[in-house]
Amino acid sequence: MTNTETRADLIASMGAIQNHPLFQEQDIMTFCGFLSNDEIRTSIEQNLAAIARFNLEVAADAAEKSSRKSRAKKAA
Repeated sequence: MTNTETRADLIASMGAIQNHPLFQEQDIMTFCGFLSNDEIRTSIEQNLAAIARFNLEVAADAAEKSSRKSRAKKAA
């Protein structure tokens, strides 16, 4: 994120983040109307970090399930 984005750019970024599965059950858009551009930028950075952690957890879970299936096939 740079400080040159317009408010519309920042809101569009939040919209893209809103569509991530991590935020399906949570409205992260409405409060943007009450935040400054810097606060929205900070929120974007925090949400992107949360998405990165979420994606790593999902990948780790998928790898673990795959490993369990492989072990089960070998045991059978």
